[in-house]
Amino acid sequence: MDLKPVLPMVMQSSCNSSSNSSPVDLQMNSWSSVPTVDPAVLEQQLQQELLALKQQQQLQKQLLFAEFQKQHEHLIWQHEVQLQKHLKVIWKLTHQAASS
Repeated sequence: MDLKPVLPMVMQSSCNSSSNSSPVDLQMNSWSSVPTVDPAVLEQQLQQELLALKQQQQLQKQLLFAEFQKQHEHLIWQHEVQLQKHLKVIWKLTHQAASS
């Protein structure tokens, strides 16, 4: 399962268009080379990315809850085993005391 973070489309295109692997220059003059984007298109892209992030968050919640349930069931099983051992010890002690 791929849970990589989503970059805004404008940042992806500016990161992918650089010819070298140097860090992105965030100075004001570097933004002059970024093409202007229609605000409606940008809004639609941001809404799609927000929806994707919400879906990713929901999936992560489901996975986390499933892992919690699995661990909880294992702890319940361990507790039951431990209780059975204690009950056996108590049963032996009470029968030993009754037979003496």
